[in-house]
Amino acid sequence: MNVESFIASGELLGLVFLSLLVVIFARNRSFVREISRDDQPGWQLVFRLACGAMAVWILWTSFFDNWRQLTAVPFHASRQWEYQRVQIDPPGDTIRAITFGLLATTLVLVASLVARHIGGYFLQLALMLGSLACWLPFFVIRQRFTLDLAMGFTGSWTSPADVAAYLGFVVISWGFDIGLIVVSFTALLGAVALPVTLVLDLLRLRRPAITQESRPFFNAIGHRVVR
Repeated sequence: MNVESFIASGELLGLVFLSLLVVIFARNRSFVREISRDDQPGWQLVFRLACGAMAVWILWTSFFDNWRQLTAVPFHASRQWEYQRVQIDPPGDTIRAITFGLLATTLVLVASLVARHIGGYFLQLALMLGSLACWLPFFVIRQRFTLDLAMGFTGSWTSPADVAAYLGFVVISWGFDIGLIVVSFTALLGAVALPVTLVLDLLRLRRPAITQESRPFFNAIGHRVVR
């Protein structure tokens, strides 16, 4: 595999995506710490399972499936004619079934955390509708970048200007690829979170956790009420 093929590969895209998530987690350690140290052990387990499922799904899709084909599934499914739905060199049915299974597991687990720690029905609906509105522009731009990326490097590797321009293009291309993955996942997450939130409400399991920063405030209110 040459350098250009490796840069355009789904394996590297997935590793970049996973690395970006790790950086985001590291930059938001206080919020992650609050979720991971929920006062109920069951929710701590949900957090660990969600992180594990997310990592496994990303790695599986990167090495065995195809990110660009996966995020294009809604577009192909919306085509009227059968020939418009044909994908070039698609993964096997078993691989795609495992991908969807891992995705569904990840969505349910993350949706449970969203319902408990982030927001309820209105926010979830807004996330879903906003992501759906962003999906088509991201997809159209991503398709153009993917076509140019597949054409490879047309400059000279001995020219610093050509190499810098190509690397800048690759970074922008990765940005739209990852953006489309995030938009697609968020749209599905909003759709899954709505029924998950309803179930948790019916079971009285969606009690928002009080963070360490806000605990003194609520304690003070409690003391005043008692007095």
